[in-house]
Amino acid sequence: NWEENRTKDSCNNPDLTRRFVDMLDDYNLTQIVSEPTFLENTLDLFLTNIPSLSYSSKVIAGISLDGHHAVCIECQILPLRRSQKPRKIYLHHKGDCNGFKVRLKSDMCLVKLCECIQIST
Repeated sequence: NWEENRTKDSCNNPDLTRRFVDMLDDYNLTQIVSEPTFLENTLDLFLTNIPSLSYSSKVIAGISLDGHHAVCIECQILPLRRSQKPRKIYLHHKGDCNGFKVRLKSDMCLVKLCECIQIST
């Protein structure tokens, strides 16, 4: 019984059921489906930690022939979308390769010159 947060007297495994209900309380979860989904039992659950959102749940006829119904939940939530950081795209074909080679040679010559000066002093 979800309204009273207790198990039925005819429950086959009351310890396990009690632990499950206690876990829902520990994590502050609320069960939304209030109608039975199979015979007189509510087998299909919809748990939420924000019961203040406007939820609408209804049990509709399922496709199985055994009497198991489906649950339809409507709620007002929006998905969180994380924007992707812009990526750097290097355009190598637009680079100044010749200018880079000239600059690299001049820098290397400068490094060799500095090494020669340090060695000779």
